[in-house]
Amino acid sequence: MNTKTLQNPEEWAVETFGAAELGDVRRTDRLVKPASALGENPSVSLPASMRNWAETHAAYQFLGNEAISHEQIMAPHFAATYQEAAERSQVLLIGDTTDARF
Repeated sequence: MNTKTLQNPEEWAVETFGAAELGDVRRTDRLVKPASALGENPSVSLPASMRNWAETHAAYQFLGNEAISHEQIMAPHFAATYQEAAERSQVLLIGDTTDARF
């Protein structure tokens, strides 16, 4: 993945999640939309990232669909990450295991 793709959230979402096997191409398209919106500003909530209530509701319906698993959604992202790491001689993987309880 090049840095130009990372600077465009829609391109990043298509490249990252466009190969998701969700049983129907329309589901993959529905995945790319909230991924792109969240890519614009990853620190905000889903409702804050979507343009309106209809898009927010559609994203929640998509994510609540029992026919789609977390593994199916994340599989293309994991594959892209693996491919990207395989192209490098060294990779730094940082895991934040911070546990905060208030």
